[in-house]
Parts: sequence; C-alpha cells; structure tokens
Amino acid sequence: MPTLPNPLFWRHKKSLPFRTLAKHPAMSNTFTAIFEKVDDWYIGYVEELSGANVQEKTLEEARESLQEAIELILISNRELAERELSGRDVIREQIKVNI
Repeated sequence: MPTLPNPLFWRHKKSLPFRTLAKHPAMSNTFTAIFEKVDDWYIGYVEELSGANVQEKTLEEARESLQEAIELILISNRELAERELSGRDVIREQIKVNI
C-alpha cells in the first residue's frame, strides 16, 4: 500500500495558522489534481506542486485532503520565505502568470 512521504498533510484545517491566513490577502489559483485507485485506496497528487499528495479510502476524502495539502504547502512556503526575508530591505509584489 502506498504511503504519504510527510505527516504534515494529516493536520486538520482548524490547525492552520490564523496569523498567516489573516496577514495576507486571499489568493486563488487552479491546479491539476490526479487521482488513481490503488487497491482499496485513492492516491492523489498535484502536477504543478511537488509534495502535494494524499492517500484516502474514498475519492471525496482524497479531494478534500489534497485541497488541504495544497493550502498547507502554500502557507508553509510563505512562512519560510518571510523568515528568510525578515529584517531585509525587499520589494514584495504580486505577479500574475498566464499559461
């Protein structure tokens, strides 16, 4: 049976850091989710975001968990970048990419 590489993804949405969510404007994006049934499990991952993968008993649970995994990765990446940039004189701006 396949397993998840990182237990971070098993955190519940209620545990998302409020400080981070409230600090930045809402961000919306669309990703490509891939789901595969392997034995009794649904495996899901995101093509565009390395590390966003889940394993659940139902397709609906896999969809929900994958959405949560994406949120956690984006929040974590943002927090890590903020720590590295703390105290530095940087320009922060949004950039839009159309593919």
